[in-house]
Amino acid sequence: MGIKIIIYIFFLSWAKWVCGSVNFTGFDNKNMIGKHVELEGRYKKEYIDRFFLEELRKHNYMNNNVILLSTSRHYFNYRHTTNLLIAYKYLKYFGDTMDKNILLMIPFDQACDCRNIREGQIFREYELFPSSHNKETKIENINLYENLNIDYKNNNVRDEQIRRVLRHRYDAFTPKKNRLYIMEIMRKIYFFI
Repeated sequence: MGIKIIIYIFFLSWAKWVCGSVNFTGFDNKNMIGKHVELEGRYKKEYIDRFFLEELRKHNYMNNNVILLSTSRHYFNYRHTTNLLIAYKYLKYFGDTMDKNILLMIPFDQACDCRNIREGQIFREYELFPSSHNKETKIENINLYENLNIDYKNNNVRDEQIRRVLRHRYDAFTPKKNRLYIMEIMRKIYFFI
């Protein structure tokens, strides 16, 4: 009987400590998003998405929508598209925004252009080879065009389409992935050009 009481007291004090630490520090959303990326390939995606979306909906992370728009239509504006893709990767992997809440609009596809030396790839920096003045070698091998979800591409990026997205008025044939994900209490839209 005495051991049972000690076990109950231990269990209740442990439960109180856990609840108190969660209430004090808050719910760990950053690790949840990282866990989502980790588990995405292992289990059924539908179950994981539903589970995490329920948790994130409680904590106001679904209320942020981001529209990333490149206004450059020529290959020589490679840097503008690169900056946009860097912002996309940052928001997707290090920010608190899920890919469902990011609309990426790129009017010209530099990765698939014939002038691009490495087809299907966009890099943040060019390779800097050593010379007599520069002894350091700086090679950047991060391909920004991997794991990319481009929502509007080439001729789909028009002023009329941008207005439709901002007003949330789409055609009946617009797929769900090309729409802003909104809830009843949606208030925040970030626009990056």
